[in-house]
Amino acid sequence: MKPYLKIALPLLAFVVLLNASCKKSDAALNKKPAIDTALMAKSREFVMNFNKSFQKSLTNTPENNSKTSNGVNTVSVFDAQNPCGSSVVKKTNYTNVINGDIYSYVGNSVFTYLCNGAFNNGYNVDAYALKDTLSVYGGGPESPNTEYTAFNYVVKAADTLYQTITISGSQAHKTTNIQIGFGINEKTEEYYKWQNVFAKRTDKNPVIVSGTIDFNISYANYFMGKGDVGDLIGTMEYLPNDLIRVSIYKSGTVNQVYYINRTTGKITQ
Repeated sequence: MKPYLKIALPLLAFVVLLNASCKKSDAALNKKPAIDTALMAKSREFVMNFNKSFQKSLTNTPENNSKTSNGVNTVSVFDAQNPCGSSVVKKTNYTNVINGDIYSYVGNSVFTYLCNGAFNNGYNVDAYALKDTLSVYGGGPESPNTEYTAFNYVVKAADTLYQTITISGSQAHKTTNIQIGFGINEKTEEYYKWQNVFAKRTDKNPVIVSGTIDFNISYANYFMGKGDVGDLIGTMEYLPNDLIRVSIYKSGTVNQVYYINRTTGKITQ
């Protein structure tokens, strides 16, 4: 049992080649790259895990609380009782025993109340910034594991009723999973950047309505000496009907485009 949540910069270049002596047909010019089902399956795994982690990092309860990455501490958001610019700092430092193995949790969370959202008047708290880090170490001598998660968000109310929000910022996630007896050695590094993300607040989790998130992911998974190593660079564009348009880039150009239902995980093209 793992003690952590599994939860990764696009460059678009257009090259036009003009050669009067050697013309290519329109069909050849517009030929799409072959479908890489393995690449889609791998990127789907990261996309679905990212969306789960996003919802947990920005959870909204009926009391309008925001849950930090340690999953325990909560602080009120859009709280008129806290003045603009005030911060709540919470540190995490404890150990836990899971299946006989000891895990250490070390983190720091800084939640700052802001007044530059929908009202933007200097006294109505209508935005907040969250800087949150959490490191997990442990697992025993036969299965040493580490996980590092970092959030750096600015969330602003997009309307004066606090029903919609905009989100900007970044997220990083790194994991190491080693099981010596089974020949398993897995490492991942994920980086995400939020671009013009617009979400609707609900009594549970915020729901992204539109916007784009860039990702840059590297992974190296080995099992009994055989490796699955690669990089994923691309974008997630949020569309209506729970769809996410996923674009994967290779050598600076779009290589794969597909759609994924963020609720069911079903892939379409």
